[in-house]
Amino acid sequence: IYADKETPESDIPVLIVTMRGVKNPKAFQAALLEPLDPKQASELRSQRAGGYHEDIVNEAIRAKAREKNTNIVVIDEAHSILTYDGGKIGQQMARCIHGLVNEGIFSIILMGTEKVDNLFKIDSELKSRKVRDLRADLSAFKVTKAADRAYFFGFLKRLEDQMLARHLAHL
Repeated sequence: IYADKETPESDIPVLIVTMRGVKNPKAFQAALLEPLDPKQASELRSQRAGGYHEDIVNEAIRAKAREKNTNIVVIDEAHSILTYDGGKIGQQMARCIHGLVNEGIFSIILMGTEKVDNLFKIDSELKSRKVRDLRADLSAFKVTKAADRAYFFGFLKRLEDQMLARHLAHL
């Protein structure tokens, strides 16, 4: 994606959020909104409980994702969603994730330990939207492979061009 010059800078085709320290659905939604619309994320964080409606916030996330051409949301450390679970938070988080994928605006990839599977056990509707178990190999690029080198150096070239254009670096 980073090497794709066709992607406008304002687009976020792949949104990656980390769930480390997220303790409830509202904090989860704020973490998703932050890269899409920082102002809206800040307003959500300061909202009182009585003014907060999960479904309304999910719709705002979906609207911003449409605007930013987001196709995939990667939730890293998704297992930590269950860290603060006393039996209740996991259900809320699973329902919240289920609500986000309902409209089919984007796909969600949950990354983390095997504990992530518990989210699908908690919410049968979320489980019904699960495509399949994929155990991805996220090992490093291999310098000996031409395709890996081309992708990596393409990324570096785009990064350098952007830094030069913004006067963050000089030749």
